[in-house]
Amino acid sequence: MRATQVIGVIIFICIMGISITTDMSWRDWSYWAFIAPAALLSGVLISYNPNKRKGE
Repeated sequence: MRATQVIGVIIFICIMGISITTDMSWRDWSYWAFIAPAALLSGVLISYNPNKRKGE
């Protein structure tokens, strides 16, 4: 696990924790406005591999 992957996992866990503890409805647009970019960011960080060359 690289530092970037660890950060991504931490962000993801924090998002899940926030979404569970705050009674946000999944139908609420503000929930998705908050969750989507953060989930995307954590996914990018988790899958980020600096050793991989572009085009592979």
